[in-house]
Amino acid sequence: MTFFHSSRSLTVAFHVMTSIEIPVHIFGAYCILFKTPDSMKSVRSSMLNLHFWSAFLDMYLSLFMSPYLLIPALSGFPLGVLKAIGISTALQCYFMISFIPATGLAVLVIIENRYYILFARDSLWHLVRIPVLSFNYLLAFIYFIPSYSIIPDQELAMNTTFFHSPRSLTIAFHVMTCIEIPVHIFGAYCILYKTPDSTKSIKWSMLNLHFWSAFLDMYFSLFMSPYILIPTASGFSMGVLKAIGISTALQCYFMFSLVSATGLAVLVIIENRYHILFARYRKVAIVTGSSNGIGRATAVLLASEGAKVTITGRDSGRLQESKEAILKAGVPETNVNVVVADVVSPDGQDLLISSTVAKFGKIDILINNAGANIPDAQGRTGTSSGIDTYQKIFNLNVQSVIELTQKARSYLAKSRGEIVNVSSIAAGPSAQPSAPYYASAKAALDQYSRSAAIDLISEGIRVNVVRPGFVSTGFSIVSRGFNNEQSDSFYNSLGADPHSIPAGFAAQPEHIAKVIAFLADRDSSEYIVGQTIVADGGTTLVSGFHAHNAKR
Repeated sequence: MTFFHSSRSLTVAFHVMTSIEIPVHIFGAYCILFKTPDSMKSVRSSMLNLHFWSAFLDMYLSLFMSPYLLIPALSGFPLGVLKAIGISTALQCYFMISFIPATGLAVLVIIENRYYILFARDSLWHLVRIPVLSFNYLLAFIYFIPSYSIIPDQELAMNTTFFHSPRSLTIAFHVMTCIEIPVHIFGAYCILYKTPDSTKSIKWSMLNLHFWSAFLDMYFSLFMSPYILIPTASGFSMGVLKAIGISTALQCYFMFSLVSATGLAVLVIIENRYHILFARYRKVAIVTGSSNGIGRATAVLLASEGAKVTITGRDSGRLQESKEAILKAGVPETNVNVVVADVVSPDGQDLLISSTVAKFGKIDILINNAGANIPDAQGRTGTSSGIDTYQKIFNLNVQSVIELTQKARSYLAKSRGEIVNVSSIAAGPSAQPSAPYYASAKAALDQYSRSAAIDLISEGIRVNVVRPGFVSTGFSIVSRGFNNEQSDSFYNSLGADPHSIPAGFAAQPEHIAKVIAFLADRDSSEYIVGQTIVADGGTTLVSGFHAHNAKR
């Protein structure tokens, strides 16, 4: 036997690993303590907790225990510091088996932290989370004590009862299988069909983890059914794979592979949050008209996907409500910039641009959402409305967009940014005799956007347009004297009429926000330039339809 086949070589390798991992773990702790960005402060203590347990488990295996395993029997003996100072093998196994679930629990604490921040701050879970997590850590160190305390003498083990026999364990595994199959199916159903919108970005990562954990569960309870002999960590299989002649060595290979794949699935969830918050969408967005409706929904969606957002409007109270909606989605307060300003005013435009650059350092996305059909001051309608009404409508819906685009242009060029202008189906093709100024303003906005798209794409800036149909914001309906119930009744009646909205329902602001976010994400829509996306549930396709007086 050469040195590299001896247990001594493994000891040397473990000690070399120890000398490498100690500074790595110290550096990792330093990064968590002193280099964690403000946006991740809520998860810093959980990350430090995971780092502590994973580092300690790493040190335990490489330095203190240094196990030499005899595969495939899962038996072996320790070679580390604990053996040198006379700690029994059984006690070393107890520590190892306790540290592993403690490390797994630290991963669960990170996931629980995100759940608590996003959904449970004001729930009953707020009161019980610390005791529950503490009890779980206690369980990690006591759950194995009964098994550890009844390790029998070999002569006593000969006189075993049925409930101490491998056969009883096989039956228990099969009973567990009958219980866990419907539980796993129900879990997959909940992930696929009951995941809330605020966590849809992580749905497939959760489904991936559920698949691997369910498969690992089934593998242990049905396919392998291992009977472990403690404390040697040896044993034999009694499951389906043994019955069909699969060797123990191959079953052990599958087991280790599945454990690794399940651990990787946990890592994928953590990486997903990093990717969403810091890698995929480290963007800065300005959303005008974000005190309500489509603008608010767009700001919430972009911020929940990792963007830093500037929200703006003239009503400070409603802007505060928008900010609270963003924070409720789990977004750090440092990622939200609130600017009370009128986008029609040059001073308001300058404040919007300068405030965003001062807080976030750049501009990646400009969502020109502010717009409205302004009623005539003297109550006139249609083409009888005054020229002053025409000027106000054009200033808000067209001129402010042109001026903001000019003022943000240099910043957007630096970041190869995106502009999404929010128009309306009032722009055409159907005539709008009740609101000709608003309709012509939105048509002008569409044509300006197409022309600007050709001009700005040479600088790396994409310009696109979204044309919403009927959106249940109550914006223009309430402004005309209708209450919220009447507004809801209006939109419900539209949705019930296939000649108004073939899709069968009026849009919610979130429906339009998703289209805007799609156009604002270059990874998803890179090849779309200067286009108008009509999001109206089929309204403009209905022959002979004339838009109602109420506009977006």
